[in-house]
Amino acid sequence: MASVKLYTIIFVALAAITTVQFTLEIVLIEEAYWLTFGIVMGLSTIKTLAVAGWYMHMLEEPRAITYIAMAGVLGVIALTAGAAYSMT
Repeated sequence: MASVKLYTIIFVALAAITTVQFTLEIVLIEEAYWLTFGIVMGLSTIKTLAVAGWYMHMLEEPRAITYIAMAGVLGVIALTAGAAYSMT
């Protein structure tokens, strides 16, 4: 199990990334929408992996459970892409 210090560092890093995302959305959303979208999605992916890895203890779980969780994530991505495609 990770120490409280590590959890605190991860929490501060997640808060900092969230602040960067918010600032980017305020400053760049009108001028460079797709660039902002790409950066925010990349940062969101990093945050998701950090939360899943440390707070949900996926780093310590057997690989089979990790693969099952990743299958669910891929399903959500597929459904989101399908919904976005059907709107156009």
